[in-house]
Amino acid sequence: MQHTKLLGIKHIKNIIAVSSCKGGVGKSLVAVNTASSLHQLGYKVGIFDADLYGPSLPTMCKLSDSEIVLHPDENGFAIPPNYNGMKLMSFGYLPTQVTGSNSSAAVMRGPRASAVMTQLIGTTAWGDLDYLVVDMPPGTGDIPLTLCQQLSLTAAIVVTTPARLSIVDVVKGMDMFDDLKVPVHAVVENMSHFDGDDGKRYYPFGTGHVEKLIEDRNIDPSSTFSLPMGEIFCLSSDNGIPIPFTPEEFDSNISTASNIFKELAEHVANEIEKEKIEKIKNMERPNVFFDDKRGVVVMRFLAGEFEGREYTINAATLRKDSRDAKSIDEFTGEQLLDKDTIADDIIPLKITPQGNYGVAIQWSDGHDDAIYTYQQIMELVEKEKENSNNDDNTNEKKNVERKLQRD
Repeated sequence: MQHTKLLGIKHIKNIIAVSSCKGGVGKSLVAVNTASSLHQLGYKVGIFDADLYGPSLPTMCKLSDSEIVLHPDENGFAIPPNYNGMKLMSFGYLPTQVTGSNSSAAVMRGPRASAVMTQLIGTTAWGDLDYLVVDMPPGTGDIPLTLCQQLSLTAAIVVTTPARLSIVDVVKGMDMFDDLKVPVHAVVENMSHFDGDDGKRYYPFGTGHVEKLIEDRNIDPSSTFSLPMGEIFCLSSDNGIPIPFTPEEFDSNISTASNIFKELAEHVANEIEKEKIEKIKNMERPNVFFDDKRGVVVMRFLAGEFEGREYTINAATLRKDSRDAKSIDEFTGEQLLDKDTIADDIIPLKITPQGNYGVAIQWSDGHDDAIYTYQQIMELVEKEKENSNNDDNTNEKKNVERKLQRD
């Protein structure tokens, strides 16, 4: 089961994050058109606009006022607007009485904004989807990090421009995905070039920076895609019709642009399928569970590099090492959790895998925001062993001293 706030996504097979650390590079353009291409390929698709401060989805997928009236389903979840068979959700669709503003954008601080985004995606009636494409807000702040931690992201698409400043920021986003074990299956270079009337190709933002990124990050060149500069991209977005849904007679460049997004969608879908097959073969993610007979949390590797290994950790020790915002101040690093208040008999009530990097644990003391990485658990186990060995050595030393005194 997903995090308690995310019940709406439990029937979604794959979640793809489309990200950039730099605003204005065409991230929303890539997200909407990739999702539309996946839909054209026959998949069941949804789009979630996670940019609370500047939602683009209402503009890029134009709907009438009557089509964006949100109604609850039998479980009280919001039925998302439908655009050509795709399910959509954005803060920009929420009525004024909910947002408290006549603007589609929000004015709120990071922690509250993160909570709003989590609630919005988790209480939408997405139903059965093959792919949910998440248009992430720019940067690596509260909202992107919270979504990455709480959603079991399948893959990411990173969007940049040829400019060096954009590349520098993109690296930060790729580092975040690396830390969270989310594979980046495509890098899209937007506004890479244009073809002049003289038959020559021009690169107004220069060349070489994306190539260096590919080399430095050891990215497969087949995972990179270039979008040219062209009026069709602006017209499509402004008219509220994604390129894959735009008739060819609208613009002579439609076919070329549509094919780029089709190739991107096919590539990402194929990479996800290949990775799933590989994971099934390797089964590298450990099984984490609570053994109530021994009173310990067990992390057992069934295959992969650590196949056959089992790590156990005292439940109270694990609870005391919580590193969420309620336990440690994320700005100062100050310890907020009073470890002496943790009962020795505390137990985990529910352990839920989080992506490929760790688990979320709901504890018997009511704490349910704790996320533990597999690496963190292994380090705690080693630390507990070290402390145990030190205690054994101390006891052995005392026994020797007593024996010498008797002699």
